[in-house]
Amino acid sequence: MIDTLTFGEPTTEFTTSTQPAEATQKIQRKVKRQWSQYGTLHGTYNLINKDKYRGEPNITYRSSWEKKIFYWLDTQPSIKQWGSESVVVSYKTPFDNLLHKYYIDVDFWAKEANSEKEYTHFIVEIKPFCQTIPPVKGPRTRESTYRKACETYITNVCKWNAALEYANKTGKKFKIWTEKG
Repeated sequence: MIDTLTFGEPTTEFTTSTQPAEATQKIQRKVKRQWSQYGTLHGTYNLINKDKYRGEPNITYRSSWEKKIFYWLDTQPSIKQWGSESVVVSYKTPFDNLLHKYYIDVDFWAKEANSEKEYTHFIVEIKPFCQTIPPVKGPRTRESTYRKACETYITNVCKWNAALEYANKTGKKFKIWTEKG
């Protein structure tokens, strides 16, 4: 049996031929979203607490989760200051053995519970959980898809090792945040 979804009676409410130009523009403004080439939502984050942000005010988020984290950093009272892609670390991959730049997603100063320090400086990478574990080749996985997943994972590990080394040298804490925590 096939499940079907019913959306109600057909309407002409949103057709552009019967709508005046003003109504069409209002509808288009409401639904306007920007999507990246990978199908994730991206755009410019509007600051709430401009004095907490360190850097240029044009903050680009590349996923809906990144946008939520920016909002959390912006509104959380325990966060003293934060920035997006303000820390740059050099790393090499085994694929080309060239130096690449890694723009770490977020860095912030936060008050930690049970800490002797007043504020701790964190640098955080925001990634989907599936990119933080080694890929598994399933029986239906194409060879090219599996190879790309392996390359992504190896590149991420190279980035994280460079970021961890940078954090240890500079007295910061490096974290990877995923949707699973």
